[in-house]
Amino acid sequence: MVTTEKRLDQFPDVPTARELGYEQMETIVGWSAILAPRDLPQGVHAKLTDAMKTIAKDKQWLSMTAQTGSIPHITSSEKTREFMREQFDLYRSLGESLNIIDKPN
Repeated sequence: MVTTEKRLDQFPDVPTARELGYEQMETIVGWSAILAPRDLPQGVHAKLTDAMKTIAKDKQWLSMTAQTGSIPHITSSEKTREFMREQFDLYRSLGESLNIIDKPN
């Protein structure tokens, strides 16, 4: 199975987790992000945001990213922060339930 919302073009016969009844598995994904300090000057933040918007439309970047099996998803700083928090909580919970890490006191 794949944990994406839709079947992957590269593997059209491989069902999604949702199709198999494991929709909660959709939250387990590989991801990467560009991070910066909280006190990043607004001008630098704006340039970085503009650069990401440009990259998101670049056909060559999109093609090369697809060749690695990645599904590009460029979003706002706020949504990225929220996603990272959810991922942190997800993996902490998994680690605790599998006794890989200790639960906080």
